[in-house]
Amino acid sequence: MPHEVKMPQLGMTQDSGVIVSWLKAAGDAVATGDALFEVETDKATMEVEAPVEGFLSGLRASEGDDVPVGDVIALIVESASDVEAQAAKPVASEAEVEAPDQA
Repeated sequence: MPHEVKMPQLGMTQDSGVIVSWLKAAGDAVATGDALFEVETDKATMEVEAPVEGFLSGLRASEGDDVPVGDVIALIVESASDVEAQAAKPVASEAEVEAPDQA
């Protein structure tokens, strides 16, 4: 099962962060504690580490994107063969998840 990488809350008043750079690319193997990306808040720029071991997949935010805290920005999957399968899956927006079907 893929592990979601979410925009962390690095400060008490932070509500979003800007992706400065990805330090790993989709498909790269990552170990717990490897630096995945750099995020800029209103106070500092910090590296964010991988919470689990696996392969980086399904990048959903690009460098320069301002991402709300808690939004999924990537996945870490268990095997290299899962990278493409997860990257191909569409991501439902909050509006799609919350809005009931209107047939």
